[in-house]
Order: sequence, then structure tokens, then C-alpha cells
Amino acid sequence: MKLSTKYLIIIVMSMFILPVSFIGVNFLYYFTLTKIIVHPQQTYYDPKELKSEWINVVDRLQGLPEAEIISGLRLAMQYKDSQVSWLGENGQVFMSEPDPRWKQTSWSIFDAFELVDQEKENELFTIVRFLKGQQAEGYVLLEVPKHLIGSQWESVRDKYYYLWFGAMGIIWMFFVFVSWFFFNQLRKRLVVMQKNMETEWESGIPETVVVEKEDEIGQLEHSFNRMVEQLNISRDKEQHEMELRKNLVANLSHDLRTPLTIIQGHAFRIDRTRLSEEDAKSLEIIYDKVDFLSDLIDNLSSLTLLNAGKLPVNIQSTDVRRIIRTSMSAWYPIFEQKGFIVEVELMHSIVWDVDEVWLKRILDNLFQNIIRHAASGKYVYVQCSKTVESEVLIIRDKGPGLQAVSQYKGIGIGLSIVNIMLQQLNLDYKWDTSDKGTSITIFKKSST
Repeated sequence: MKLSTKYLIIIVMSMFILPVSFIGVNFLYYFTLTKIIVHPQQTYYDPKELKSEWINVVDRLQGLPEAEIISGLRLAMQYKDSQVSWLGENGQVFMSEPDPRWKQTSWSIFDAFELVDQEKENELFTIVRFLKGQQAEGYVLLEVPKHLIGSQWESVRDKYYYLWFGAMGIIWMFFVFVSWFFFNQLRKRLVVMQKNMETEWESGIPETVVVEKEDEIGQLEHSFNRMVEQLNISRDKEQHEMELRKNLVANLSHDLRTPLTIIQGHAFRIDRTRLSEEDAKSLEIIYDKVDFLSDLIDNLSSLTLLNAGKLPVNIQSTDVRRIIRTSMSAWYPIFEQKGFIVEVELMHSIVWDVDEVWLKRILDNLFQNIIRHAASGKYVYVQCSKTVESEVLIIRDKGPGLQAVSQYKGIGIGLSIVNIMLQQLNLDYKWDTSDKGTSITIFKKSST
């Protein structure tokens, strides 16, 4: 059954629960109390039957002697907790049993009727009948407690009223339970899907959920499972493509290194011969391009390993100033050969938790980028500074900026490797570039 149908049934039940439960409970309540529950100890008198019986008793005593009338009234006193009195119009009390409360020194029949009216308003059911005997006449009063007056239904209704409220309460509680159960089941199924989506699975993709019902949420669960299957297919396809790319890069790197080595060997043999000035410049270009391609192959291999998480990393406490000095010692002759002005300020020692090999690779890529893309500025500046708030490493040049076009401009593999390595070493960085130069500031990430 669809959820919309179930919800509609609950709405209809909420509209008819009050009248249906009221009628149904009243019927069952009446039937139970009058037909099923036996009340052997319950005394009750139907008011119509009681009045008819008492009038017949009094009428049978009409015209009899006073003694017989009193005897007959006593025999008729079969009603529980009842009071029978025979009062004359002039204040005589012929009979008042079992409580002789009518024996007063002075009273009138009007006093009696006034008292009867008061008793009617209180707890006594009173029947008055005129009785005329041979020697006396007056009014016969039968007084019965009101809690004994009523039909069988009226007599037991007040005694078992809690059954009515109990039955109504059970019906309403059942309706509330059905509504709660319906919406709670919906909530549970949705929560299962939510938890499944929020759980950090090892594969990064949530697992499928069990479809128990073919309703609207069941269709949603089917859609969720189809999405998971598509994600698994996409992941497998991506892993397969990544493996193909890795193999392709590895094969290309191997295949390219062989001809580059041959070219470099022949260029070296040519360099040993006597060359004209124009040929020497051409040979220098060949050397430069071979070195560029060799570095490009190395960067491509490193980038592939970084993206796959296969490049080994060994993070430990490292003196950054020492690494900079080592790297500058290797690069200084190259900068000098290219005519660069080199400024180095290493006044403060910085200790970071990094991989020494990775940090050297970052510096090599940055210096190499300056030589290739900022050679026109002929300037490189390296600073290692420390303040109370931060520790920074700054590398600056006076080239045309990252946005400028150069003969070595490509897809930026070298800088991509720098960005990835800095992120994995938990280091942050900030680029500042313009047509007057480029500066990169490296610092530790904030702990907040």
C-alpha cells in the first residue's frame, strides 16, 4: 500500500474517530453492563414501577379500619431504607415508620408537603397518595433514597463509569499509537538512509540499503541503491583510467628518456668539435631544451605519484634554514651563470615538521620556475624570518609575473607539484604576482 493511501486513511480516521468511538463505546458500555455483568447485590427500583406498585398498595387499603391500614402499610414496607408515613390533614400522625420524625407538637399538612418538596430536592424520592379509612383519612408518604431509584442501566452506570472513560481512552490511545507508529516507521527508514550517507566508508561510497517495502520510500531506496551502483561503477572506471594514465606516463617517461639521452650524447660529441658562433648558440638551445624535457618528465612522474598517494613521505622535525642553505649552494652557480642578483636573508632559524626531500623538491621547482619564466628580471630573493605570531619563508623575483607568456609556458606541472606538496606537508602559501615580479610566502597552517 502506498504511503499516500495510508496517510489518507489516518486523516479519515482522525475525522471520524470521535463520533464513531462515542457511539461504539456507548453501545458496548450499555450492552456490557446490562447483559453481561451480573449485579446480584445491586438494589434498584424503577421509578414508574415503584409508583405504580405503591399506588396499588394504598388503593387496596382504602375504606379499611385504621389498624388494618397500618398493618397493610407495614407489610408493604419492602423497599430498602424506605420511610412510610400516614399523616392526617389536621396534623395527626397515624403512622411514621421506621423513623417517627413526623411526631411534632404542632404542624400542618402544608408543613409536611413543604418538607416533602425539600426532600425531593435532596436525596429522597417521595410518592404521596391520599388514603381514606373508616375512622381516619390523610396522606400516605413513601420516601426512598434516590440512589436506589432508577433502571438497571441507571443504577449501574454511575458505579462503572470508569469503564466508559477507560474504553474511550483505549480507543484514542490506539489511534495515537497507530499514527505514531506510522510516522516513526517513516522516520526510521529515512534515518537509515541518512546515516548510510553520512558514514565515512573506507571506499568513500555508501553501501546499499535493504528495500523492505515497495512504497514511495521504497522507490527512493531503489534510487539510492542505483546511485550507489553508479558511483561504484564510476569509481572502478576512474581507478582503471588512473591505472592506464600511470602506465602511460611510466611508459612515456621511459620511452622519452632513451632518445633524450641519445640526443644529449650526440650534442656533447658535437660540442667537442670546432663550431661557429651560430652553431654554438644552436647547440646551447639543444642542451636547454633537453634539460627542460628531462625536468618535465620528472615532474610528470612525480605528479602522477602524488595524485595516487604513492610518493613516499617522511615527516620529521627539520631545520628549514639548513635546507635553504643546501639548496642555494646548489643553485647559486646557475643563478650566477645566468647573471642573477641573489639576495639571501637567513637571520632566523625555523623548525617545521616536514619531509626534507619534499621541501628540497619544492625549492628546486620554485628556483627552476624563476630561471625559466623570470629570467628577464635577473633577480632572486630568499628570506627566512620569524616573529612572535608567525614563521615564514619568502621567495621573490622581478620577472613579468605568472600571467606573462614565456617560451617555457605550459600547463604548470611544476607549480602544481609545489601546491600539492605544500598541502600534504600541512603548509599554507600565498602568491603575490604582478608585472613587476612574483612572490610566494610559505607558512604553517593555523591550528584553528
